[in-house]
Amino acid sequence: MSEVHYIYSISKKVLINVDRSSPIEVNAIFHNGCILFSAAKYVALKVLNTGKSGSWERKFTQSIRLLIDYSLANDGVFSNPNEMFSAFSHRLHQGTINTDGTDLSGLRWKPKHPLTANVLIGHITKFSDWLYDITDGNSQVLNPLRKANAGEKILNLAALNHRNNNAFLKHAITHQQKSKNINFVRDIKLSAIASDDENLMKSFDESKFTPLLFEGFRIKGVGHDKKFYQKFRIDYILITMLMHLGGLRISEVFHIYVEDVIPNEGLRHVRVYHPQNGLAPSHYRKLKNKPNMKRKEYLQERYGLLDRRSSKNKKYHAGWKNNAVKKVGGYFDVFMFGYPDLIDFFYSLFFIYLSIREKSMHSYDHPFLFVGTDGEPLSMASYEKAHNRAVSKIGINPRLDYGGAPHCHRHSYGQRLTDAGLSPFAIKVAMHHTNINSQKPYTEPEHKKVKNIMDLKMLELDRPSDLSLPNID
Repeated sequence: MSEVHYIYSISKKVLINVDRSSPIEVNAIFHNGCILFSAAKYVALKVLNTGKSGSWERKFTQSIRLLIDYSLANDGVFSNPNEMFSAFSHRLHQGTINTDGTDLSGLRWKPKHPLTANVLIGHITKFSDWLYDITDGNSQVLNPLRKANAGEKILNLAALNHRNNNAFLKHAITHQQKSKNINFVRDIKLSAIASDDENLMKSFDESKFTPLLFEGFRIKGVGHDKKFYQKFRIDYILITMLMHLGGLRISEVFHIYVEDVIPNEGLRHVRVYHPQNGLAPSHYRKLKNKPNMKRKEYLQERYGLLDRRSSKNKKYHAGWKNNAVKKVGGYFDVFMFGYPDLIDFFYSLFFIYLSIREKSMHSYDHPFLFVGTDGEPLSMASYEKAHNRAVSKIGINPRLDYGGAPHCHRHSYGQRLTDAGLSPFAIKVAMHHTNINSQKPYTEPEHKKVKNIMDLKMLELDRPSDLSLPNID
């Protein structure tokens, strides 16, 4: 986003009231000194209701500001809004600069990667659908206290376009199913990304996992005669094991409370609760006689803390995907899989870590399992930096497309489940997806594995043993 030079708008933080409680701080867009209130309200409601992250907010803001720039730079060119939106989509993908270097629009846009363009178009599409729903296509209700300004009128084009098209980007009927449900497709479709020639997401190399734990996370300069907990960052090892052996996303790890890990023989399990709607620890619910108390209320009442999903504090914030959680309790179970000895080691290490954690808790008091050196909740950024150093130490590039990013452990987990022959439904549960199709990026075989399988199968093929080839010298 820092490379984008906007012409007609600015953005800055403002407080938006969506109810009678505390206002929500959002990144609002201003055009000619006037706030685009509908966009700011949309962001505030998304943050409040779904806990959208700062990166989501920045991308949404970028998409709207680009749309405003394009519309004003091409004022009077298009006969209807649908033409403008179609051209806008094309320019996101292709850029605005001609082959001779000229650009009459003055935008000077370079072509965006198809993935980036898809995200921007998706943001505008969803916002437009919401705008139409709340205004019923009426452009005067965006801000009833005054006439819509120029920037708001551009956004209103989306809502007005719904009156005939029933969507910001025109829908077209494809076919009618037996259930009489009608499928629709967008007139401006998201680009299909051809990725057979490169792996955008790679699994972490299984053969490098134990070196990562016991070489990558070894504390520099500590002698071999010291105890294990003195030689290694146990917290980083435990986090990495939860991702690699349990398939957790990095953000999910940072919502875990101490009480969520049960290490006792025969009862071992790890649970991850929804950071807001998951049940508070049972001991506190009993103490307060509130059997249905949720974690959001618990953190506020017991510790004076926001939940990590809602917080805007970069060090404290941790995101949350739309995971499948149990209706009773609001949690999902972590299914450790693949390395029985390491799974035993995890729980043994957990006991040791608890004593280290207790010594770190000085003036801080909170329930989160992983803590910083001063006892505050450990930040995701701290772990990500440590993971980058650790994988680099064992010779792996710490990027997603090289198999070295934290999220690559989840891909390894998905591949391991697939290789073991688990059914798609079992994998869906293990990876806590709400949709069975969500597991596809994690379970499709990578190119190297496909080649190895084909090489082995090729040896089994029946083919002529006396095949003679012509001399090409």
